[in-house]
Amino acid sequence: MTRLAVFLATAGYSGYFPIAPGTVGSAVGVAVYGLLRWSQSPLAPLTEVVVIAALFAGGVWAATTAERYFSGIEPRPIVLY
Repeated sequence: MTRLAVFLATAGYSGYFPIAPGTVGSAVGVAVYGLLRWSQSPLAPLTEVVVIAALFAGGVWAATTAERYFSGIEPRPIVLY
């Protein structure tokens, strides 16, 4: 489960990018949002709310677990903050 938490907390390992990892992590988030918008589902607003809630809950768990893995508070590879 730690591997999954690190994967999520680093936004698919984009947090390991050597230059501006937070910016790269934000680009991953924008890409996920773009995919949701591109789907143009009739339930798009509801889907967005569900995805946001799931990412929030999963992000809290992943960031907490990843902080223990990296042995520090707000380690650089975590881009969910």
